[in-house]
Amino acid sequence: MPSALQKEQFFKRLLLILIAVAFMSFSPVFAQTVEADSIPVKSGKLKTNGLDSLKINADSTATINGDSLTAGLQQAIPDSLAKRKKNKMLDSKVKYTARDSMRLDAKNKKMHLYGEAQVDYESIKLTGGYIMIDFNTKTAYAKGVIDSLGNKIEKPEFEENGQSFSMEEMSFNFETKKGLIKDVITKEGEGYIHGEKVKKMENDVMYIKSGKYTTCDNPEPHFHIHATKLKIIPNDKIITGPALLKIENIPTPLGLPFGFFPNKTGQSSGIIMPQYGESQQVGFFLTNGGYYFALSDKMDLSVMGDIYSKGSWAIGGITNYRSRYKFNGSLDARFSNIKIGESGLRDFRNAEGVNPFFQENRDFMIRWGHRQDPKARPNSLFSADVNAGTSNYNRLNSFSGANAANALTSQLQSNISYSRSWAGKPYNLSLNARHSQNTITGDVSIILPEATFTVNRFFPFKRAVQIGEQKWFEKIGVTYSNAIKNELITKDTLLWDADNFSRMRNGMMQQANASTSFRILKHFTLTPGINTTNRTYIQSLHKSWDNENDT
Repeated sequence: MPSALQKEQFFKRLLLILIAVAFMSFSPVFAQTVEADSIPVKSGKLKTNGLDSLKINADSTATINGDSLTAGLQQAIPDSLAKRKKNKMLDSKVKYTARDSMRLDAKNKKMHLYGEAQVDYESIKLTGGYIMIDFNTKTAYAKGVIDSLGNKIEKPEFEENGQSFSMEEMSFNFETKKGLIKDVITKEGEGYIHGEKVKKMENDVMYIKSGKYTTCDNPEPHFHIHATKLKIIPNDKIITGPALLKIENIPTPLGLPFGFFPNKTGQSSGIIMPQYGESQQVGFFLTNGGYYFALSDKMDLSVMGDIYSKGSWAIGGITNYRSRYKFNGSLDARFSNIKIGESGLRDFRNAEGVNPFFQENRDFMIRWGHRQDPKARPNSLFSADVNAGTSNYNRLNSFSGANAANALTSQLQSNISYSRSWAGKPYNLSLNARHSQNTITGDVSIILPEATFTVNRFFPFKRAVQIGEQKWFEKIGVTYSNAIKNELITKDTLLWDADNFSRMRNGMMQQANASTSFRILKHFTLTPGINTTNRTYIQSLHKSWDNENDT
């Protein structure tokens, strides 16, 4: 009776045999049948690539029958294991032009193009001052040219699948779609990539040595993130090794062990690169930097902030929303804490209780725009255009170029409106809220609410079913309107004062009109009418007489 160990060894051997048989059954077997030669050949060395030791003089009439051995030497037997040679022809035609001249080097199979040279191959377009095409290696080399003043002009540009690059030099293989680029600049998403040496792969992926990533469009960017190595995957992401923020090529303490930047053409979350600058009042600063959140196809959010070397800061957020065929809009809310002057003298006060050496201002700004698609609700419409905030916000938050234009704005205005009509009825309703502010004087005017209700002309005495001639009183038409208004005029520093309710001016005005028309004496038309106006003010005046002062 075999033991358990013997059984285990038996099954292992059986399994190995089955695997070997299966492998042999799927492995290709090659064989070659050699036909018997009519002339026996003794074993020994045979020089197949030299002349025969037996010299035969040429005879014009002699005919030598083919020998099976020599035939075998003259015609190689095809080997099934031999690799097939690659096709020497490209899949498409290479088109090329040049402004100045074209020179063909027939011996080396090269074409030289001079002056505004251009090469087109499938979706690839390569331009430059000088381009050399090597038909042997199926490659092209491009570079710029030097003008009479010693300036480099007509630098190469490369376009493929919507991507474009500008560079100093480039070598490109039409067959493998690979290329080597020197000193390249390309736009990726909202940023720009600068690379000292770039290797472009056939799938458009690029590997960059000594690269820069920036949102500055200057050829020499004022600020950038520098990385020794970058990998760019088009329409996907940008990956970097250790990265360091540089301003005017001066390294800063802000560094990252690695970088990851989304690079999708569609909506995607990612970092918002800040703008940098310097001001005597607030010091060095980075503004409008943050993160973008692609919340959905209908909504996004940008959270941004500013930081200044002298202690000031700001934070804000912008959201855009959209519902197709219904409405769209955006909301921008910001808050800032700006410190100007010497922080060490913040507690100083002069005789008037004013500190002339240090100011700390807390300001805010809200911008809201909303639009409704008229087709969404034909009988009602809502819109908003809000631009409100403290009077000092634009002046104290205009250090960067992006906000400099706002410093010249002296008027802030807002309007929110809603209107509605009733189908088949003469009623109309309009609601409004308005705001006007002078940032220089600090005057603020707020109208909230402003409502108007109107009734279009109707005929109250007209019969529903007309029988016979129309009576004169059936022609009497009536219109009606009612307007309500509440207004506050104050200073921006007193905007949140509790006494503002007592400063409000409000009232209501009603108007009614009744009129008709009828013909008299066949040639004259008489149009009598009655108009009434009623004004109501929700205010009261108390007056009294002072006998002692006669006032």
